[in-house]
Amino acid sequence: MVRRLIRILTALVLGFGLPLAHASPQHQLAQQFLESGDQLVETKPVEAIAYYEAALVANPSSVKTYLRLTRAYRNLKLSGAALRAYRKALTVDPLNIEALEGQAMVMLEKNNVAKAKANLKKISKLCQNSCPTVKRLSQAIKVKPRNAKTVALEKRLIQQKKQKQ
Repeated sequence: MVRRLIRILTALVLGFGLPLAHASPQHQLAQQFLESGDQLVETKPVEAIAYYEAALVANPSSVKTYLRLTRAYRNLKLSGAALRAYRKALTVDPLNIEALEGQAMVMLEKNNVAKAKANLKKISKLCQNSCPTVKRLSQAIKVKPRNAKTVALEKRLIQQKKQKQ
């Protein structure tokens, strides 16, 4: 319902046109929606999502908007929605380091280390190991939170060692 309303409002605004210096009316409107979302993303992420969705209606190829949308989804702990937005950003720009890193971080949260490592490999090639993203992601993979099965297995191993002593 909210998305449909945003699309209708966006279409109406675009129909009237906006005075612009160098940007198209769609890009100008998208920028306004993006800025509105940025003001709300920390305090009212649901409302920010509505603005970001409206910005995407006006400019569906904006990687920047998809990345901001992921931030709102992550603030709401909606990792599945964040992953979809990262995928869309990577569809527009498959070499976007920020999207690759964000996607990897969400994959780590979901215990998908293999996908995170695959993204690290892509980022390493893009940066040639010289950007801070490689270091951040490498560190996150090393200290990845262990899942319950791993913790239980480690406890059993420790108990077995104590019993042998």
